[in-house]
Amino acid sequence: MCHGYTLPQHRGRGYNGVLNNLLAKQLHALGYPSYSHVALDNYPMQRLQERQGFQLQPALCHYILHNAALHRTPTLTSSPAPGTASRLSPQ
Repeated sequence: MCHGYTLPQHRGRGYNGVLNNLLAKQLHALGYPSYSHVALDNYPMQRLQERQGFQLQPALCHYILHNAALHRTPTLTSSPAPGTASRLSPQ
């Protein structure tokens, strides 16, 4: 996921949290680590990601997923060639 935005009238309902969690689990199951770049003043997103197990890496200025609840250590593999990646499907 690159960018996300929730309309003000829909904030606080957990939509972004569910979406981020689902996407992170699917990517993790495929062996990809999850990274997030969050603006330094975007405290709501920082809190959401901390609740989901992301950790702040101040020297790198982003969060790195390290969540034991995902039950699998990501493996370093090469990315599929452009245009050959399969679509993610709900499990």
